[in-house]
Amino acid sequence: MCMIRKSFKLELEAIKHVRNKLGHKNLHIMIPFCFETVEELVAVKKIMTEAGLERSNSFKLWMMVEIPSNVIMFEKFIEVGIDGVSIGSNDLTMLVMGTDRDNSEVASEFNEMYPAAFMGL
Repeated sequence: MCMIRKSFKLELEAIKHVRNKLGHKNLHIMIPFCFETVEELVAVKKIMTEAGLERSNSFKLWMMVEIPSNVIMFEKFIEVGIDGVSIGSNDLTMLVMGTDRDNSEVASEFNEMYPAAFMGL
């Protein structure tokens, strides 16, 4: 986690530079393939605040919904505070179905329209 945290802080510094020094205020943040727990979202928001980046009308925080727990705990993630979501249907479906679309032995079982992947959204 330490290396991830260090890399994330560097990414936040780059975002601050692009937004504040270069003036590109249309740059926001979307966190991919993470947040198995609501506590992880709280931790990420804390790191962002420490770096000087907080959600506001002009700076949005989005999360990718790619893990089944994101769907199950969707309301809780919203309560903690996000501005939007992007549904990563391929990863979400693979994890719900327990199959891998890139593995020729089981790829025929993959169905990106599998209804259980989107129940609760």
